[in-house]
Amino acid sequence: MKDSISTTQWSRLQFYGNKVRELLILSEGALDSPVWLAVSLLAGGGPLFPHLRKLHVSVQLPYLATPLLFLSPSVSHLTVCLTKGPELTDQTIPPLVQTVLQQVLDKVPNVSTFVLQGLPIDLPMHVVQPLRCLDDVDISSTTVSYETLRQLSLSSVCLRRLSIKAPRRLRNNNVFEGDIGKGLSSITHLHLHGHIANVPDLLRVVPFPSLETLAITSLLATTSLAAFAETTADLATTVARSTLRAVQLEVHPVADDDDLSTVHVPLASILESLSCFAALKSLTVDTSQHDLYSVIDISDEDLRAATLAWPALEEFRITQSGEKEPDFDTWTRPSASVLYDVARNWRALKSFTVPGLSLAEGLPGEGEKWGAATLA
Repeated sequence: MKDSISTTQWSRLQFYGNKVRELLILSEGALDSPVWLAVSLLAGGGPLFPHLRKLHVSVQLPYLATPLLFLSPSVSHLTVCLTKGPELTDQTIPPLVQTVLQQVLDKVPNVSTFVLQGLPIDLPMHVVQPLRCLDDVDISSTTVSYETLRQLSLSSVCLRRLSIKAPRRLRNNNVFEGDIGKGLSSITHLHLHGHIANVPDLLRVVPFPSLETLAITSLLATTSLAAFAETTADLATTVARSTLRAVQLEVHPVADDDDLSTVHVPLASILESLSCFAALKSLTVDTSQHDLYSVIDISDEDLRAATLAWPALEEFRITQSGEKEPDFDTWTRPSASVLYDVARNWRALKSFTVPGLSLAEGLPGEGEKWGAATLA
């Protein structure tokens, strides 16, 4: 920088800075240029954007000095994506992450939503302590242990939404029984990532009595369908049946034993254990796979059973995608005639999506059969 920042230039920056509400910062290296250092001195430790609401920062550790300039007490939504600098090691990262979180959260006391991305490392329990007063936390890109989850449970006071990678399976399911969950009992929205085999243990150990929305994103092999059924069965005993309103399942089927043939996932195996949650209003199942085609086998009987299990349902969505075309000779698909039962039994339905609807038998054509039943 050849010249210093004039009073006029600084006033202009402050004028427009007061108007900024959302900011995205992307950097692959150091941001500490002479310009920002000069701006930092003029700011005198105050925020550059005093009315900022949303801040998305992607920065390489340990270069954090400049992004700290943009933090403001007015920020309510903060996303931090951290990448490892060339001089850092796996041993030096955890304490640095803790320092970063503490420095950042100290400057945004009113933040309610916090997303930590990058650095897929194990988070030690002391790292989550600065998150204790937040409403919405997403640390799903990192790995947490049950001890770390216990620490989050003990320190959280108002956590409502949590997105995490399900911890690795416990050797002894009773290790933390009754010790986790008190601080997590207020969670209404839970998003679990990771291997499906780790989910049942988490649901057994951690109670979620106030849960309204459950989302699961997981790899799913045909050999792990039993684990998936076990997961949904555990829901019936660990989640209050009267509170759960929405279930979102995102499964990425993988072939067993390097078999690249089409993976068939029976819809009945996914939904059977959810039938006890009669108050559900939204149920979505999404599958996707790039290496093979995964299909959800859906029979008319499956859909009719679903309409009876959740009479108050407003949204039912089954979607799937893949690079290979499905084999229609082996794919179990619903017929168009089942639409009559859908319209008759799901009176509150607003959205209905199923793949591969077969029109071989045509649409239900008897006008008197439909009566007042119509698709929303």
